[in-house]
Amino acid sequence: MIEFSENKNRERTALSLEFSSLLEKKSFNEINSFFDKKFSDELANDPELKSMVARWFDESIANSERTSVFAPGKLESKIASKFLNSDEILEIVTQRIGMVLAKGNGNGANEMKNVFGIPDSFFQSKELISVAEEGFLKTVSEGYYSYKGFLEIFPSFNDLIETDKMKKAAEDGYVDILKNGDPEDVQTLDAWAREFKLENDFLNSVEVQEATSNAAIRFIDENREDGLLLFSKEELKKAFAENKDRLKEIMIENLSEDGNVPLSIFINSMHSPPLDRLLTRVEELYGNKLEYKNYHIFKKIEEGALTDDIESLGVKHTGEIGINELRNILRDKRQQYLEGSFDPQELQD
Repeated sequence: MIEFSENKNRERTALSLEFSSLLEKKSFNEINSFFDKKFSDELANDPELKSMVARWFDESIANSERTSVFAPGKLESKIASKFLNSDEILEIVTQRIGMVLAKGNGNGANEMKNVFGIPDSFFQSKELISVAEEGFLKTVSEGYYSYKGFLEIFPSFNDLIETDKMKKAAEDGYVDILKNGDPEDVQTLDAWAREFKLENDFLNSVEVQEATSNAAIRFIDENREDGLLLFSKEELKKAFAENKDRLKEIMIENLSEDGNVPLSIFINSMHSPPLDRLLTRVEELYGNKLEYKNYHIFKKIEEGALTDDIESLGVKHTGEIGINELRNILRDKRQQYLEGSFDPQELQD
């Protein structure tokens, strides 16, 4: 009987050490798995673990990110409720929620309110409202949509939208989204402008035009072609004209084995005259079948190099004459193929 008791104690100690290690690592998936498979009520009575869970829960709230829905939600509530009573949990949450609001995480604060049942009366203090107002302005000025949580907790903040300081914050947020947002964020700018009633003078300002141009170039630089669909042809042409040197670099970088050839073609086509006339000519020949290696065959000829493979096709010159020779040869081969008198495998060989 004594041996059985000792074994149980050793097992409980091992589980306590394992759980405390997972808390320190902040490994959410492993913690969740532990709870599903190994947790027992005996662990909940361990005073050291209870203290550790309280600290961990507090830190989880303190470290919640502004841009995400409040991290300490279902899993943390599930864990905390095993070690702490509802009053202890509410004390930790209410002590930290002011900081979450100050950071601008309105969505996080609203989820805390709902998950942990914080009463509306708690949010009526002048001090907390003042902190929340600063957080509201902060998150709007930085272009974060977590401002919506503030409006859920503090409906009176809807009146702030009409104020000059909020309009300035919303304008700053609009520009910040253009500067730093993903295409998904930029796509919502019309809704942002309507929400905060931004005026046309601002939307057509030099500041917004410059930020729009920079956003288009940034999406190209990040290989986010989907982002380019968000801009009008006029906006893209303006952006391209102002950033010709950088776009030429991007175009050349993408004419490679691991590059994005269609993006290079798009960049080239948006300039008149094109940045690379050779690319235009080769694209006319290959259409959407153009690969980087096709372009570089012509590039070598343009630069004065004539390989045995190219000579075997009948190309005798380099430079402009050689390019025209190869173009004509490939056109003839394509016509022969269409007529059924040419096997494309011969060309590959």
